[in-house]
Amino acid sequence: MKRPHRFAVSLGGSVLGLGLMASGIALANGGEFFLPAPEHGHVDLVYFGHIKDTDGNYLDDAEMTIHVDGIGMTFPFDNDSPGHYRSPDIGAQIKDAGETVDPSKITIKCEKKGYKQAKEVKVPLKPEGTYEIDFVMAKELASK
Repeated sequence: MKRPHRFAVSLGGSVLGLGLMASGIALANGGEFFLPAPEHGHVDLVYFGHIKDTDGNYLDDAEMTIHVDGIGMTFPFDNDSPGHYRSPDIGAQIKDAGETVDPSKITIKCEKKGYKQAKEVKVPLKPEGTYEIDFVMAKELASK
């Protein structure tokens, strides 16, 4: 298996680290993390990663949103401990709705109370697979 490529982008006070990994099944916490939906038999399109603060601490209870422009589909979900998230299989859901997966129209955003909203990020331009996108969020400054 190829090693994931990694690069970082700074966006308006928030830092966003992106890494890509295309694979069929990934393991997490000793178990299969990307189990396919029984009706599909494979994973179509899933995003996963971690959310950390600028000090490297994992952040829990962040609100994630994936939006698909043009077809008006939105997928809200929360992350879990320790700061990890996994999207639903949005590729399968888009296909089940009779639409075509167009990754150029997919964006992900991450929000957490007390932190600057991570800017919406365009996803890798591949219509299927599993892709790692890690978020690093800066704390909001307390108002005086």
